[in-house]
Amino acid sequence: DLGFTLAGVITSDVGLAKGSSGIEGLALLDPFNVPAATVCCHTARVGDAQSTYFTGRISHLNKTADKIGVQLDEPARIAARRMLEHAANNPNKNC
Repeated sequence: DLGFTLAGVITSDVGLAKGSSGIEGLALLDPFNVPAATVCCHTARVGDAQSTYFTGRISHLNKTADKIGVQLDEPARIAARRMLEHAANNPNKNC
């Protein structure tokens, strides 16, 4: 139980970082029906939400994000829209 509801999560892959730690958490959100994705650190500044939204491109995603249609290399703003639309129609009841 997360204790709160998430429409989705988009973060930076931080160049995968040590041991792929930049993407390790994506699968942890699948049991909660939360779509999650990362943007490539070469397309958006790490830690900058506006950069992530406006210039980020999806580099990795979890199974839930894949099921709702998030695609690799699509703009983060489109992925965010897909996540919000999914949440509006399918609240993650496991939270």
